[in-house]
Amino acid sequence: MQDAEWIIIRDWFQGYEACFSGPDGKLPPLLQGKAGHSRRVSANARDLAVDLGHSRGEVLHAQTAGLLHDVGRFPQFRDFGTFSDPRSINHGERGWTVLCEDPDFLRLSVSRRGDLLAAVRHHNCRVLPEQLSPSERHLTEIVRDSDKLDIFKVILDAIQSGDVEKNETIFLHVPAEGGPNPLIVECIRNGRTASYEHIRNRTDFGLQLLSWAFDLAFDATCRRLIDRGLFDAIIAHLPDDPTVRESVDIARTHLHRRVAAAGAAGQA
Repeated sequence: MQDAEWIIIRDWFQGYEACFSGPDGKLPPLLQGKAGHSRRVSANARDLAVDLGHSRGEVLHAQTAGLLHDVGRFPQFRDFGTFSDPRSINHGERGWTVLCEDPDFLRLSVSRRGDLLAAVRHHNCRVLPEQLSPSERHLTEIVRDSDKLDIFKVILDAIQSGDVEKNETIFLHVPAEGGPNPLIVECIRNGRTASYEHIRNRTDFGLQLLSWAFDLAFDATCRRLIDRGLFDAIIAHLPDDPTVRESVDIARTHLHRRVAAAGAAGQA
């Protein structure tokens, strides 16, 4: 991808999000949040691609995929008033449809359009489809890691600002109180990512985030979670419960061991 292509797609995205503005010309607050999230994921994807030693063109490609990954969130919120896929639509699939049907996007000169579409369509899959090509899978993994990194930030900001009640759709409308779902605990014990479908309360929500430690594709993402204090900050807001502590220890130990192993390998 060339710099000129990136600028064209960046401008397309600005026009696209503007279509969801209210009569005052502004996006609803939650869509403003999604627009900001999209740009931060784009920056995360750019930085991750640099860490992976990719060329300038590949870095721009990752940056573009990050920007576009959540285009399905905008019609999802407009039509259903929620960001909960189980309550509405699969936002990855909807984003893929948006890009496949938008005449303005289709007229753009876009390198490796198929890889971009795959990353948008599958970034929210719990397990990536086996039929993805190597280039599709790699780009999707960059977006998935970059997305997860910013979701940690979004959730933490909402908790620390005291705005949790104003952002129920971010927390999937689940109640605040309740103990951990044994199904999520079992996933963590087995080193697997938990499903959103098993979230019954905000304790489950936090543990589900921690289970992402087993699903990150790149060591650099693990290192950023630790260096930015995001992983431990989420842990600090979980209840002091023996089962929760066990799950936290398993996930945190896995994350730190992976970063340590990557550091040792880099020094060898």
